[in-house]
Parts: sequence; C-alpha cells; structure tokens
Amino acid sequence: MLTANEILEWDQEGTPPPPDLVLRVDKVFKRFSSRSGLFRRKTTDVRAVDGLSLAISEGERIGIFGPAGCGKTTIRRLITGALKHDAGVMLLSGRPIGVAATRSHTHLIAGGDLTVFNTAQSIEANIATALTRHGLGHADALMQARILLLRTGFASNRITMARRSGLMADEGPRAALAYALATDSRLLVLDEPFAGLSLSRQIELAALVRSISNETDLSCLLLTREPRVAEAIADRMFAMHEGRLTALQSTTL
Repeated sequence: MLTANEILEWDQEGTPPPPDLVLRVDKVFKRFSSRSGLFRRKTTDVRAVDGLSLAISEGERIGIFGPAGCGKTTIRRLITGALKHDAGVMLLSGRPIGVAATRSHTHLIAGGDLTVFNTAQSIEANIATALTRHGLGHADALMQARILLLRTGFASNRITMARRSGLMADEGPRAALAYALATDSRLLVLDEPFAGLSLSRQIELAALVRSISNETDLSCLLLTREPRVAEAIADRMFAMHEGRLTALQSTTL
C-alpha cells in the first residue's frame, strides 16, 4: 500500500502513477446553479466539490465524514461516473472515470438501496448469478455465494430462503457487501451504507468491511455523517465541509 507521502511525491514530480494506485482525483471542481428571487432571475452558483484532491491505493480504506449537504453524495456520483466534473482530473485504474473500461472497477453500496437484487430470486441466487459472469459454473457459483454470505455474517439458516423484500435488520448491508465481493471490483464506494442501524451496529459492520478489505486488498471509500463509523474502517480520514476536505491524523491500525 502506498503511503500518503509517496502519493504526493509522484504527483508533484509529474511521474506516471504507480500500478497499485486505484483512484486519483486531482483538483476537481463541481458546481451547481440555482435560481431564486422574483421570476427566478437570480442565479447562484454552489460549489458542491471545491478543489478536491484524493488518491486511494490498492487495499487502502478512506473515510470521509461530514453533515448533510457538505458534498459527500456529489463525490460518490463523480467517482461512480454518474456525474461529470467541471474541472480537474479523475482517474480510475489509470483511465478517465466514465469510460466503459472503468465501469466494472467500482461497486457502490448506498444506504438501503438493494435494487441490485432481483426480487424473483433469493439473495444467494442473485450473488451466484453475479459470479457466473466471471466464468464459474452454476454449482460452483452457488457454493461461492454461500461462502461470501457467511463471510459477511449472514445467518446460515437464512441464506437459501432470504429475498430482497424480506431482509431483516442488518441483513441488507451484509448481502450488499457479499454481492460487491462477487463483482470482483477494485474500489468499493460506500455512501451511508448502514443507514437506519444503531451506531454500535454501524461500527461493527464498518469493522467487518475493514477486515474483508485486509483479506482481499479491496480498496474502500466510505462516506458518512458519523466520524466513529469512518474511524472503524479507515486508514486515512477526512472531514468534509462546504465541498472541501480536511485531512485528519492517520487511523492505520
């Protein structure tokens, strides 16, 4: 894993990025315009992301925390290619974000959004389907899906029967994490992934993500309102306010 100083060194010297750099964001801006006043003639520009620079190496975990409206969701949409930046550089695996070749490199877990799961299939079958896209046969895919669900703490007696509409308590985030592992992505983006759960359960799940990341070298970017959740997963933490990041002391364990 690259250190923060190593990232700065190659960036400042203008040398090619090292091969294990998964994400590079350099001086990125994103503005939105809103209209107000009589007849809505007055236009106001809001800087949702204001000169963002961030780099994530292979297996590294970054935590960004801040209040609603600070720009976290805009960062998520920029990195996943759902939104185009106004200025700056955004590279995923060395290629511009948004090109077809980068789409399979990132997987998103956002809040309670479980639309990735087909309601006509069990959670296990959904994950097995994702695994077959990587060349596994049906039987092997089902076995691997079960292993992934067990690794994320999904109850063994629920694996074959659980469906999206009937998930209980923290089963949703655990299933979403198992699915993410099945996609074989390089970067996992988590935007309030444990919303609705108690703080203690959120911290527990964040620690689980960290443990799995350690085992798999999966890079992670966590976006949350709660600094204690970010601390449970992150090697480096940033506070976000009005579109800008402030680096905090390293949390590497």
